[in-house]
Amino acid sequence: MNIKKIMALLLTTLLIMGTFVGCGNNKPKESSKTVDKNTEKENGSGEEAQDKESSLSGEVVYWSMWSENEPQAKILKGAIERFEKANPDVKVDVQWQGRGVRDLVIPAIEGGQKLDIFDSDPVGMYTSLGKSLLNLDELYSSPSISDPSKTLAETILPSLVKWDKSLADGVELNGHFSVPYAPYAVTWFYNKDHFEKAGIKSVPKTWEELDAACASLKEAGYKPITVDDAYYSMMFSYYLDRAITNDEVAKLVSDNTGESWDNPLVVQAIEAFEDFHKKGYFAPEVETNKYPAGQQQVALDEATMYFNGTWLPAEVSATTGPDFNWGQFTFPTVPNGKGKITDLTFGGQAFLANAKTDNKEATLELLKYFVDTKTQEAFAEEGLTACTVGTKWPDSIADAQAIVSEADKNINWGANLSGDFAEAIVVPEMVNVMIGKSTAKEFIEKMKKDAKTYAK
Repeated sequence: MNIKKIMALLLTTLLIMGTFVGCGNNKPKESSKTVDKNTEKENGSGEEAQDKESSLSGEVVYWSMWSENEPQAKILKGAIERFEKANPDVKVDVQWQGRGVRDLVIPAIEGGQKLDIFDSDPVGMYTSLGKSLLNLDELYSSPSISDPSKTLAETILPSLVKWDKSLADGVELNGHFSVPYAPYAVTWFYNKDHFEKAGIKSVPKTWEELDAACASLKEAGYKPITVDDAYYSMMFSYYLDRAITNDEVAKLVSDNTGESWDNPLVVQAIEAFEDFHKKGYFAPEVETNKYPAGQQQVALDEATMYFNGTWLPAEVSATTGPDFNWGQFTFPTVPNGKGKITDLTFGGQAFLANAKTDNKEATLELLKYFVDTKTQEAFAEEGLTACTVGTKWPDSIADAQAIVSEADKNINWGANLSGDFAEAIVVPEMVNVMIGKSTAKEFIEKMKKDAKTYAK
């Protein structure tokens, strides 16, 4: 084993022992700026909008999902200081609860405890709290601190605004009940230097173009695609999404008759992976890769592409160093597929408020400071992702920012390829096709048979 691999193994071990959070807890600090740099007055300091004396008073209680020593906490403290300076009669009581906040908020609100603002994964909060959440339509339509000529909604990435509305619709709420921030996305990650040396001029937008890119990479001496056991299901599940849509994937894995597996587009999906195996596009190590071996193959220049989330560059930064030439592209469309290229798994954390807050006006105003341009620029300067339009993400995931900005529909994690049957039968057998231990025909026959027997 060469020295580079030994060092990478040691560094990876140390990284796993840390407390990295997927949405960007320990990402490396990278230089970031606002894309369209405005004057300081337009830039969101907020003081100009607060020249007149504030009429707000009282207390706002905020329970944070961050621990006090994390960079996110430092940034939010700065936003709170600016808010309190502009509103001197309001005191913000912050409790840095850490990731356990999600387990504390629900009983606190249901028990009538004083709590105004909290942040967490909004999916679970919408499901658990529902009508206990404060409707934020008034906040979304109010002037932004960053640019009073725009509403707050106009300063947030449109895909995040749509996502929040879809979450509300999913639990039969009308309007907006959270403000998403710290966004992430699931995309293909690739080594731009490999693409350039292989003569690939643009990222693939169709499966045929991905096939051609893989052929060029192989010809240039690279292993085109790698993966490890933590993410085995992802590529196949997203092919299925592009072929039959996310909703139909859920029906596929829950069909105990097995008949859905005869769908020509489902057959096409597994045949595509058999084809890629036969062409040698999957790295040989895929069969035995244990997480994080796959992503380390990319970090060590041993493979080109890996399908993962925007936390990936931070997770392998100890191996790659700051100069790795990262690129991202969204999962391509597939022949005759019903899914769109703008369908994307993305999300983030979100700020939410208690419907029973006794200081609604101050609560809404503080939320403005949390997602104004100045606060979000501070996130970007720490190597984290920003939720505001025009605030540049770290260079290592800059391509993903455009992908998120253009996203139209949110795909559930794993494109709904989940549940006992999927985990126990579908994914292991799909991997067997990827590594050549079985054929696409054998896979379909086994799915049809096991779907019936597994349901018994």
